[in-house]
Amino acid sequence: MHVLFKTSGLGLLALGVLALFVGAGSTVQSATNSAPAITVPGASLTATATSPRGAVVSYIAAATDDVAPVRIDCAPQSGVVFSAGTTAVECIAADAAGATTTRTFTIHVKGASEQIGDLIADLQKLLPVSGVYSGLLDKLRTAQSGAPVSPALACGATNAFLNELGAQTGKHIDEARAQQLLNALTDIRAALGCIQSTAAPVLFAPAGDIATATAPHLPTARVLYAATVAGAGVVVSCDRPGPDYAIGRTLVTCSAAADGRVSAPASFGIVVFDHELPQLTVPADISAHAAVGRSAAEVTFAASATDNSGPITPTCLPASGSTFAVSVTTVTCTATDPSGNTASASFHVTVDLVITGRVTDLAGMPARAAVVRVFLASAPFQDPQFRVARVTADDNGVYAAVVPAGTYKVLHGGLESPYFEKWWHERGSLADANVEVDPDRDATDFAAFEKARREELPVLGICRGMQVVNVALNGTLHQHVPD
Repeated sequence: MHVLFKTSGLGLLALGVLALFVGAGSTVQSATNSAPAITVPGASLTATATSPRGAVVSYIAAATDDVAPVRIDCAPQSGVVFSAGTTAVECIAADAAGATTTRTFTIHVKGASEQIGDLIADLQKLLPVSGVYSGLLDKLRTAQSGAPVSPALACGATNAFLNELGAQTGKHIDEARAQQLLNALTDIRAALGCIQSTAAPVLFAPAGDIATATAPHLPTARVLYAATVAGAGVVVSCDRPGPDYAIGRTLVTCSAAADGRVSAPASFGIVVFDHELPQLTVPADISAHAAVGRSAAEVTFAASATDNSGPITPTCLPASGSTFAVSVTTVTCTATDPSGNTASASFHVTVDLVITGRVTDLAGMPARAAVVRVFLASAPFQDPQFRVARVTADDNGVYAAVVPAGTYKVLHGGLESPYFEKWWHERGSLADANVEVDPDRDATDFAAFEKARREELPVLGICRGMQVVNVALNGTLHQHVPD
């Protein structure tokens, strides 16, 4: 008998570092490692001398790296005395791989002569050059000429300016303007050494955010700051000194203190980006068998993900525990971390079909050890190259063959045994799929028909004979009509 079994499957489915790099510099990096990045307060900074020696200047220079910086050194150091004029500061940062970066910037300190020149220029803009105002200018010019060679002469001239300014305040010079002139003159007198400065310490901080990325496998980035020289009397302190900063933006506020005087606070942001993808683990390809009488199977599996930001849970489509049709289904799992970085991985679930039945003889006894073969439905009669399975029935005559999704015919003893998808699936009981065969009669009938066909004799098939002719010619036979 020639019977078709049919089934169908169901198919499913570096942001770069943005640090404020200002000033000149160079980098040396290895073939596989990026060099550190250095952030300095600006390309050219200006301070005012607070004594004849110059000014104590503190600054914040920072180093970041794609892994982690190990040091940053600047010379001259933050917190030392910078003499009048322009001084180049060179900062060098290195990471654990030996990659280095150099950045330079300048600090210009205005000495007494330059400060006097600035005040003269301001007076010429604000005041008439005749009368009492011309007298003030003359005194400043005297102080300027004496500053380099005769501090005593310069101090005397500034005293005279101070007295004249006091005499004219409220008469020819309003009090607000007079206060501005007095403040400037106080700085000049400190730079000349006439008086001791009471100015707050000078602190230069980055003007913008320092941006970097997390270190590998960590939820933080390391930022190192150049040290402030010890023993200079200046202490630079920050409310969030690091060195490790979490993902996101951290506002850092710093100040410098000396002799009880504190600089104005200076703030900047540390922005840490997370560009690291989650690490996703999925199972190897899974093979499963549909239960007897079904064309699908429930398959469970476990997928997991780790991330530098912390544990995350992946999602898979189809999900674990889903019903997978007899076929090959691709499962795609995705893991997304809080920063939006997404990783995905796939594996396959193959669900095979189980063709089963029971072979008995005419007396209803189990056909023990009967050999059952499964062929593609389109195969010529018993052509071995189209055989997909060969199984042996057990002592109860029960056989089971695992095959991929497809359309098949089942043969026993050289004859085709009945197996119906609809019949089997609607009944759902092994007893409903029993197969009774009469091997001797089947063999005789098929042999007779084949001989008649070879001899080109006419054949008339009646009832079973018509079925034998149909099956012998690779036809389809429906043995069961539901009630």
